[in-house]
Amino acid sequence: MEEVIKRVAQMEEVTNRMNAANEALQATLDEWRKARTAFQEVQEYYYSDKWRSDMELSNQGKLPTDMPQGVLSEDGIYDVMGSNHFLALELIDTAMKLELYREDE
Repeated sequence: MEEVIKRVAQMEEVTNRMNAANEALQATLDEWRKARTAFQEVQEYYYSDKWRSDMELSNQGKLPTDMPQGVLSEDGIYDVMGSNHFLALELIDTAMKLELYREDE
C-alpha cells in the first residue's frame, strides 16, 4: 500500500507541475503573439526611409541624448527579427516532436 500511495502522490505532483507549466506557456504564447503583431510595425519602419532618416538624425546628435535610441541601431531590430525566426522554428520543432510521440487515440 505504501508503494501505491507514493506512486499516486508522485503522479499527482507531476500532473500539477505540467498543468502549471501549460498555463504559464499559454500566457507567454498569448503575450508573444501580441508583441509579435505589434512588432510588425517596427519591421515596416526598419525597412522604410523614415528609419534611415531617423537614424541619420540620431547619428548627427539631433535627437535628445536622454531618449533611448536602440531601435535606430542596425543590429537591434535585426537581432529581434532573427530571434523571432529561430524561436518560431523551435516552436515548430517542439510541436512536431510532441505530435510524433503522441500515442494513437
